Amino acid sequence: MTESQWYETTDLWEIYHRALAFRVRKTDPYPQITRRVAVLIGLACLRATPQVQRQTFVLQAMEVAEAAVENNQWQLLDDFGPQAQQNCYDAVAHSGIDTAPHFWALAAFRLVDRGIELYGWHVPYFVLKAIRRAANIERMAQLFAHLLRDLLGNPFRGGRGEQFEKRRRKRCQTTFFPPWRTSDVMLLAQGIYAERAFQRMPILADALQEAGCDDDAILSHLRDSSLLHDRGCWVIDLVLNRS
Repeated sequence: MTESQWYETTDLWEIYHRALAFRVRKTDPYPQITRRVAVLIGLACLRATPQVQRQTFVLQAMEVAEAAVENNQWQLLDDFGPQAQQNCYDAVAHSGIDTAPHFWALAAFRLVDRGIELYGWHVPYFVLKAIRRAANIERMAQLFAHLLRDLLGNPFRGGRGEQFEKRRRKRCQTTFFPPWRTSDVMLLAQGIYAERAFQRMPILADALQEAGCDDDAILSHLRDSSLLHDRGCWVIDLVLNRS
């Protein structure tokens, strides 16, 4: 797969696997990321879905997940897990397997599941299954693809995504130098993260450039107005030194 193909595809597995292929362990066939990033992927995609406003249990799971991420209290999700599992059983009992209620229940269950770091693409996948007959299905698939790319980073240029240089098997990764974390840069990045004020991304790019940052992958990501961003954006995480 080429870089242009990676940017154009709406195949969530392809985007996810290409960005994180270097994390595949010999004992496990799936890429592994942190629980925080995996949950943020799920939350970003759920927030972007209009139909989620009618899913009371999913909204409850999202509230718990937000609290767990922001306070680093993962026990909140573990405690909520049994309810999410029972909700799946109830959905099957009332509506059957592979129905919209079943897929919504699976999305909520995966969001709070301990194993989400191995299945970071599952929440948006189950949501697309749940709304597969909706008029906005194609638009939502495109939005989810954009969000995955925003949170995972471009594997062809660095960021949270990495790739191996084929000849030398050397990882290609974006380097962020601590002197770039000036007070202005940190205040801007913290505000963008806390308020989801992604319209300020170009201002952050200017502040970084003034601090000495010359990394094209970072600056272009911040300045590209065609990109979609959410909390967990790989550049904001990089600046704030989060996972």
